Amino acid sequence: CEFCVQTIEKTLMKTGKVDAVDVDLDKGLVTITLQPGQDLDDETIGGAIKSAGYAVEKIHHMPAEAAHDA
Repeated sequence: CEFCVQTIEKTLMKTGKVDAVDVDLDKGLVTITLQPGQDLDDETIGGAIKSAGYAVEKIHHMPAEAAHDA
């Protein structure tokens, strides 16, 4: 639902390190684009999503160049 998307986006944006969040409900996938020079560890990402009431199955990191090509 759109509320779910907005909740995940707002939760991740609150970290102050995120430039953009894309939530694909059909695929169950959240793509996070960090601000230049920023880093988020898996614990922070997973904790933010879980605190919003959602489960995290897997976190996969990819270089910024690869994210733009995906």
